[in-house]
Amino acid sequence: MAELSVDTSNVSTIQGDKVISKIVNIRCDDYGFDCDYLMEGVIDQVVDAYCEHMNDEHGIEYSKGTIYKSIYKKYPTVL
Repeated sequence: MAELSVDTSNVSTIQGDKVISKIVNIRCDDYGFDCDYLMEGVIDQVVDAYCEHMNDEHGIEYSKGTIYKSIYKKYPTVL
């Protein structure tokens, strides 16, 4: 299965021990696809939508766990 990465430029700030919002985005062209799909939002929405898009449009079935793992790897102390 392909390694995923997530654009971290859109994560909200931390106040105390709480994350104000967990906004991330995923783009297909970040993974070499000739596709302008972009999903941005809270993590659960992004993961669900990206899994569905990859399966429906590209015929690739990523597990939600793989996408979550990639996000948590990028944000080990934030999320």
